[in-house]
Amino acid sequence: MAAIWLLLLPMVANLTYCCGLVLLLLSACRPLPSTPLQLRVAQAGALPDSQQVLQARFGPPQAADFNPGFTRHTYWITTTVHNHGQGTRVLLLLNNPHINHAEAWQVGKGPLATRLGDYFPFASRPYYDRDLIIPISMLPGDSAKVLLWVNKANESLQLRLEALTPEELEARRRQEHLFMGFSLGWLVLIAMFAVFLWAGLRHRANLLYALYVVVVVLWMLSNWGLGFQYLWPAAPGFASKARPVFALLGVACFTSVLLSFFPPGQRFRWLTRTCRWYMALMLVLAAGSLLINYSSLPDDTKVPFLQLLSACTVAGALLSSLYLWYQWAAGEKLVLYYVVAICFLLLTTVSINLYQFGITNSFTIFLNTYGSAIGLMGETAILSMGFARRVSLYKKEKEDLALHMLLREKQMAEQMIAVEEAERTRLGRDLHDSIGSMLATIHLHASQLQHQHPQVPLQPLQHMLQQSMAEARAIAHNLVPPHLAQHGLRSTLLQLVQQHSQPQCRLSLYYDWHGQLPLTMQTSVYRICVELISNILRHADATEGSLQLTEDEGQLQVLAEDNGSGFDSTQPSHGIGLQNLRSRIAYLKGSLHIDSNKDGTTIIILLPIPI
Repeated sequence: MAAIWLLLLPMVANLTYCCGLVLLLLSACRPLPSTPLQLRVAQAGALPDSQQVLQARFGPPQAADFNPGFTRHTYWITTTVHNHGQGTRVLLLLNNPHINHAEAWQVGKGPLATRLGDYFPFASRPYYDRDLIIPISMLPGDSAKVLLWVNKANESLQLRLEALTPEELEARRRQEHLFMGFSLGWLVLIAMFAVFLWAGLRHRANLLYALYVVVVVLWMLSNWGLGFQYLWPAAPGFASKARPVFALLGVACFTSVLLSFFPPGQRFRWLTRTCRWYMALMLVLAAGSLLINYSSLPDDTKVPFLQLLSACTVAGALLSSLYLWYQWAAGEKLVLYYVVAICFLLLTTVSINLYQFGITNSFTIFLNTYGSAIGLMGETAILSMGFARRVSLYKKEKEDLALHMLLREKQMAEQMIAVEEAERTRLGRDLHDSIGSMLATIHLHASQLQHQHPQVPLQPLQHMLQQSMAEARAIAHNLVPPHLAQHGLRSTLLQLVQQHSQPQCRLSLYYDWHGQLPLTMQTSVYRICVELISNILRHADATEGSLQLTEDEGQLQVLAEDNGSGFDSTQPSHGIGLQNLRSRIAYLKGSLHIDSNKDGTTIIILLPIPI
């Protein structure tokens, strides 16, 4: 399942992201109708006052887009709204869900909205929507002059006043929510994929990446005003600072993912420490933003605080770029994914910041609404492909390491078998040449003594010497497989069975294996068969025994059966024969199955066949 995900993720990421962009561009190319407004603007005081309105110096009429950028002032705005629909209500949109405090009056009729903005609970809004909307009651064809007081002092202010009917607003929201749902669904899918990778690989970078995507989702919900509408509607104090808090947490999470994805090297430990101190600073600033009541800060403090946040963001981008450059210099293969992802996000971020600083055109307005989603979706798509590529490389390295370890184990096993066989050959030759010769000499002297002294009963001694000589020859014969390399395993096993078959216990061999085994494995299989036959003859008390060698699903199966008295295979064995058998099978990475009862014993051995 993981391999299928790794193969499909890059294609799914690109296809899904392209479909989302096409969907967004088609929606943008078919704008819904709205009534353009002309407005006049004047600077205002900290709180709305009737005397201020009388004394305000309103500027000349201008387009509905009012973008002073970062400003220290509050503003009076006046505009005239016309009802071109058939209903009795018109909705005045501010197109900015992050106004701190706004109040509105219909000239000649009284207040329209007095507690509007994110300094107040969401339920206090006169119209239930993520954006700031002022409903105005009027008859079809009528006009209403509206006076609006807006407080976004010491922050960035952008307004785009529009007049829509409720039906037009509903159609627009359907269009916007389609893309928002697509964007959030994509990011949730990316987070689930990261958790899936973490569950399979237990690598911290995947979990940190999932956390980063979750923080990004929360930031997007805050930026669109959906967080205040659905998640924290009764927490206006948090609504006004949710975006900077989640932005700081997102930068800290991104840096932690960077350090985990690319482990730091010894040559630039100072940069790693700097990145970790930077992460700590981001967390401290996020905690400070949560604890500080921003609305109560002095005016001279708010702007420096926002500038500090912007400087920290720029510093984070520089640190990340420097860290990636060092990783590229160190030969890291996956740096390109991160570089492309960061550049993609920076392009959209710069365009959004241009709008925040007061540069207004159709392109910056479009990116201010959808740029964060486009940038973050593109970034996560590219980074997810990097993660998939990294897992693919990790899997390949793991497979190469496993293959290397397997070959190493095979070489070690072959070396151990070769050493063992050399030692057995030496012992067999020594037994045959030394002990065998000594026993033969003793038997010769015993025969001479018997001839010289017939009255001495030496027949039992001669009989014992003959048995010892036969046993020594049998042991030497078993220690050195006779002509295994020349005649092959089948002929050698057939000779073994014929030599050990006895009238009281008949042995048989069934050999149905036509493959070719390495000589070291043939030797091990021969030793296993010798041990099986020895157990049948010595311990089974059987009258019949059989040995079978066949192929079973790509494995060599060795089957030994007898009709003896059996033994309790569940009890630990203290005999050296069964221990040697298990040891040899373990060397060959095989398996041993024993079924024994009073009617006999069946031993099945499965050995993997080397490729």
